[in-house]
Amino acid sequence: MESMNDQNMRTNKELLEIKQAIGGMKQRDKELDNYKGESSAGGDNSGELTLDFPRFSGQDLKTWLYKVD
Repeated sequence: MESMNDQNMRTNKELLEIKQAIGGMKQRDKELDNYKGESSAGGDNSGELTLDFPRFSGQDLKTWLYKVD
């Protein structure tokens, strides 16, 4: 049986991984905004970008992070 301290350490590690993933997503979002600004300044950009992004179910964090990266 896992002790409370072990559970807390595991949870903290998972939270850190989530924070890092979110930080990476924010950076990519900024880069995408910059790209959109550059491409729309030069001409007609009437198309929209659609992304298929997997939702996090609360289980199997590493697999989800692999999919979103």
